[in-house]
Amino acid sequence: MLVGDIQPPVCSHPSEREQRTDHGRGVSVASSSSDDWSASSKILFNSPEFLTTLVDEADVGRMRARRQHDILPKKLDPVHAEVARGEMAIILGVWNSEYQRKHEGKQVKGESREKQGIPLQWLLQWLAEERLPDIPISSESKMEVDGDSDIAPKKTTMWRPNHKQTLRDVVNRSKRIRKVTEAIESGEAKL
Repeated sequence: MLVGDIQPPVCSHPSEREQRTDHGRGVSVASSSSDDWSASSKILFNSPEFLTTLVDEADVGRMRARRQHDILPKKLDPVHAEVARGEMAIILGVWNSEYQRKHEGKQVKGESREKQGIPLQWLLQWLAEERLPDIPISSESKMEVDGDSDIAPKKTTMWRPNHKQTLRDVVNRSKRIRKVTEAIESGEAKL
């Protein structure tokens, strides 16, 4: 349900009322009330909608709160919770800077600023495959395949670092994630 926690909602993602997680078969397989449905996670996070959907600290905080709620009555101990927040804070900081230079964020309802964050597709690829994301190369360049120039194959390159991520940045980002998570867990905010 990572995608369901993103604000504003992802256009192509079914709402919670239409889809529920089948815990017996894992998070990647979901079932609806009418019939069973499953899809490859590869198809899900290679979707173009996910490249334009940005994930920020508040989204990650909602993901952490939902994860905590899903494992009840067990509770993640404070050390492991901090490690989990720190990992997400690091990756948000590493990718946020590069993406924001090239793309504008989406406008958040009721706010005058644009949403800052990293592409959902990059985060899902990182979590699912534990590797750096493939970044699309300009879609303007077409390759000729078997004499047919109308076919434009998907060209990508591996992500490369372009700036330093400081410990102070990570700690501050982790605090913002914790603040959202604690607000949801205490009932001050919705999940």
